[in-house]
Amino acid sequence: MNNQIETIKCDVDVNDSFTSIRSKEDCDIVKWCCENIETLRENLYKTGLLHFSGFGVIDPELFKEIASIFCGELYEKNGEHVNLPTVSGVQNPVFYAPDEKLLWHNENSFNFTWPKVICFGCQKKATSGGDTPIVDSRSVYNMVSQTAREAFEEKGITYIRLYQKNIGLSWKKVYEVDNEEELERLLESEDTDYEWYSDGSLRTWSRRPAVIPHPVTGEKSWFNQALHWHTACLVPEVREAMLLSFGTDNMPRGCCFGDGTTIPDEMILDIMRIYEEQELVIPWRVGDFFIVDNILKAHARN
Repeated sequence: MNNQIETIKCDVDVNDSFTSIRSKEDCDIVKWCCENIETLRENLYKTGLLHFSGFGVIDPELFKEIASIFCGELYEKNGEHVNLPTVSGVQNPVFYAPDEKLLWHNENSFNFTWPKVICFGCQKKATSGGDTPIVDSRSVYNMVSQTAREAFEEKGITYIRLYQKNIGLSWKKVYEVDNEEELERLLESEDTDYEWYSDGSLRTWSRRPAVIPHPVTGEKSWFNQALHWHTACLVPEVREAMLLSFGTDNMPRGCCFGDGTTIPDEMILDIMRIYEEQELVIPWRVGDFFIVDNILKAHARN
């Protein structure tokens, strides 16, 4: 195979932010991706995002077939996503308040395992909003302050979660297990500490890296979900109400540095500002899809 993508069927444009692939004529997208997979992967490692437009991919089975070319076996171990009942390995978006932004993150980076590549598709366009902003995690790493970069890189992040009755998803749903013994074995295998309380509540602590090198390019990437877990990122009125209800020590979610010390609010807010300034928004069209390197790019939802 030569070093150039066969463009008879598609127009391909590679820039610093993403690789754009547009349907030029009737194209068997599965066959075309298979024939050009090596060069497509090279572009994915370079830009972190392949944007396919005009191919009309709305069938979940076709979407899965394309995703499998890039991902191999699809990652299904995520109890917080809603699986399609008819197509394994393909999920609908997680529920989130439609008038709030789902902040930038690398998928499942708070877990022991996570997908290296993720795929997004548009089966139905939102009447307003619903975009999937993308941010280059390498740029975030380079732009955060030296103080923050050194602290996060050295200490990592500890994600803390409190599972309480009738508040959020249960641990059975999240971990997809049926009993406490099975859960404890799973938590121990995933390097997660835990504590049971007399009322049946469960608290977990998971220390994870905040920065990792890409396994192919070696580039360092800001790879975490601190913005999802730190209370400074909550809408002010929501944060105030939750702190009033639960108190600082009993919030459903929270995070600190890996050594247990506090991550300052101002540090987190400065990182959030960097994400906001760096985000790229490509408006969805029905049938479009993204192939995203989960280490090189973070994503959000408007």
